[in-house]
Amino acid sequence: MHPVGAGEPRELDLSPQPEADVAAALGQLVVLAARIANQARGGDQVDGWIRDGTLGGAQKNAADFQIATSIRLLLCFDELRPLIDGRPAASLAERLVPSFPGHVPRVIPPAWLPLS
Repeated sequence: MHPVGAGEPRELDLSPQPEADVAAALGQLVVLAARIANQARGGDQVDGWIRDGTLGGAQKNAADFQIATSIRLLLCFDELRPLIDGRPAASLAERLVPSFPGHVPRVIPPAWLPLS
């Protein structure tokens, strides 16, 4: 079954995409996430949720793992780590995911980065 008005179901196009397009898309997503994490509203909101016990409590919840793993990924980027280090969100991420595979050296154009 498919939704009314959706037309005939189509096969997914799983053909390989050019590496440059994939890398560019990933880079834009990471930068967007970093901007959200670093903005007063985004970063402070996550830190506030930790302070009020919504995140990081004794009983871990789905939000803990969704947010902490995303932040832990951002901590792998050389350009992004300084924007997040020292915040309660970074501590939560490193507590929940102490070992995260990978390291990304400086690859993000400085113009894409939020101002500190």
